[in-house]
Amino acid sequence: MPKRGENIRKRKDGRWEARYRAGVNSSGQATYRSVYAKTYREVKAKKAERLGEIAYMQPLQRKNLRFTEVADLWMQDSRLHIKGSTACRYRNLLDSHILPHFGGRRIDSITTTEINAFLADKLQSGRLDKSGGLSPAYVRSMMLVIQAVVCYAVENRIRPPLDTKIHKPQIAKRDLPILTPLEQSRLVSYCCSDPGPTEIGVLLSLYAGLRIGEVCALEWSDIDFSTGILSVRKTVARVRSPEDGTRSTLVVTPPKTPSSFREIPLCSWLIPLLRQAKGRSNSGYVVSTTDQFVSPRTYDYRYHRLLACAGVPGINYHALRHTFATRCIEAGADVKSLSEMLGHANAAVTLNIYVHTSMETKRSQLEKLKL
Repeated sequence: MPKRGENIRKRKDGRWEARYRAGVNSSGQATYRSVYAKTYREVKAKKAERLGEIAYMQPLQRKNLRFTEVADLWMQDSRLHIKGSTACRYRNLLDSHILPHFGGRRIDSITTTEINAFLADKLQSGRLDKSGGLSPAYVRSMMLVIQAVVCYAVENRIRPPLDTKIHKPQIAKRDLPILTPLEQSRLVSYCCSDPGPTEIGVLLSLYAGLRIGEVCALEWSDIDFSTGILSVRKTVARVRSPEDGTRSTLVVTPPKTPSSFREIPLCSWLIPLLRQAKGRSNSGYVVSTTDQFVSPRTYDYRYHRLLACAGVPGINYHALRHTFATRCIEAGADVKSLSEMLGHANAAVTLNIYVHTSMETKRSQLEKLKL
């Protein structure tokens, strides 16, 4: 079924019609055209193809484009191959930081020196509330967006390539805290004593490595109780409206990458708890009490309230996923299997980011060395 804001409808003659913005007329007013097909999927694909053609052809027909115009063309083209949540993040970076500085400039007049100076300033004093600098990771994301817009302009012959490379902000590796075995035991005992929706979600992140968006989107139909396998097929993400770029909404969407689609075998002791929770649930969603999914922000608030009740120090929700990965490695799990359960593209990501070896584990390994 079409989603609100897609401008796709089924006609009385049985065909599907999709309207799209084709450009502007001599008076500066938007012009629209339509494509038709027998099915909704076909007409949506046709619309995406036409928008892609427009995004590619427009730069060849115009000169002296401003950065903001090229950024809009790049964003329109990018929507064809990136997730809505990623497009939303790019748009936020553009609107909040990049366009206020470069938006009105002709893109062919912007130099590498100016871009590097802009990024350095953001590191020093880039916060919108004037309270200090932005993190290197955030500024690096900004740099990647600027670089992508400039590359788009180069590929479409709007400007020549930059003479030198853009400086990439260095990100210091920072280990995310994880639960200690004692803290994990305390938290699990509390969740198992009365497994409600929030507690079940915490257990699934601790023993299946689910992300918070995946937990919020998880439905009971995604769990096969006969085989004890949980299927990850969707996540809750924030996306911008295709018709109104200033608005965003939470939607259930497929995961960002193909590797995020996965099947995870559940611990046998967890199955009875899940059956019990499902029997008491009045929702199709595992961590909801209504017919609607819970937003990640709401669920995160409930999670921190649960930590306080369990007597466990406050820790980022994503740390549960890190804890799961670390405990698996400590238990002797092979990295390839763990990588697949976490939904990573390769095992290197799992080892470099998600696995934290404790001092106790290091000591036990060294004790195996013989005289």
